[in-house]
Order: sequence, then structure tokens, then C-alpha cells
Amino acid sequence: MAQIGFMNNPHILLIQTNKENIIAEDIILDYSDTDIVFPVLDEHIAQGQEFEFIFGHDILVIADPRHTLNGKNIESFFNDEMIPISSYGDWFACFGVIKKEAENFIVGDINLKNHLDLRKHLSIRDGESLIPIEFK
Repeated sequence: MAQIGFMNNPHILLIQTNKENIIAEDIILDYSDTDIVFPVLDEHIAQGQEFEFIFGHDILVIADPRHTLNGKNIESFFNDEMIPISSYGDWFACFGVIKKEAENFIVGDINLKNHLDLRKHLSIRDGESLIPIEFK
């Protein structure tokens, strides 16, 4: 089983799937009222449940584990891997990988190279249709 360690207040790319368009924007996670990732993951883990993630190009992508899209399933995958993760929730959170050993990850800030790799290699689809990501 993989273990993920998070750096304090990471700067990530959040891909929002609950909008009319798929929007990717930079945010800082800090457990404030605006942090929509860590509280969701904490609650999910506290209930004894796991969440899906993929790893590629020194980027870790975590899918929102909640079921907020009324049964709609949005998938994310790296084009060169083609192994998708599903989100039935509102987002995919993209972290930069600082260190990886076997199945242990330490993740934190996303950097410029990660941004460029996400634009080049990450795809989002709804069923069989690819959905363009609008990077802000």
C-alpha cells in the first residue's frame, strides 16, 4: 500500500471538474476555509476509505473521493500511461513529487516543469470524449 507525505502549505494545481469547463488553477493548501483538498482527504481517510491517485512525470494527481457529481464520472490519465483514475467529485489535485521510494511519496509544490508536463501529458475525459483543460 502506498503512503503519501505532504509538505506544509503546498502550492498545487487544482483541476476543477464541477464547472461548465474543466478549469486548472494554482492554489495554496493551508487548512483555511478556502482549502478544499486536505479537509476532504482527511474526512475520507477518517472513515477508513482510500482515494485514487496516479503518478507520472514527477507529478502525483489525486482524485476527489466524494460523490458530488450525481453519478457522473470524470477520468484523468497521463497520455503515455493510459491508466485512468476516476473522480465522481469536484476536482483533481496535482502535486509535485519531491521524493519517491518504492511506494512512498513525499509531495509538495508544483513547479514550472510540472506545469508544462501537465499541459503536455495529462488528459481528462468524460466517458470516451476528451475534455480540454483550461489552464488559468
